[in-house]
Amino acid sequence: MTKVLVYGNRKSDDILIDASTPEKEAAAFLKLFNYLDNEWQCYSDMDGKQKILYGKAKAGDASAAFRLLSQRKSYEYEEWHIADLIDPFAENL
Repeated sequence: MTKVLVYGNRKSDDILIDASTPEKEAAAFLKLFNYLDNEWQCYSDMDGKQKILYGKAKAGDASAAFRLLSQRKSYEYEEWHIADLIDPFAENL
């Protein structure tokens, strides 16, 4: 199975980002972080620790982007999850 990062909210369709390798997963979290920052301006209400993670993520730190996204996962417009993409020709589900 292939892992995908799934992002969506009530005002937009879901976005699926390939997260099938460790490198793609790191890039996927950075891409989602930048999308939320640029398109939705989600990070105006951060506390001290989140501001530190934000600065690191802006500098390209995928681990910081993941931690920030994880901390804010329940915020409106910031919900995401990892899903498995199932090959319809695979023997089992």
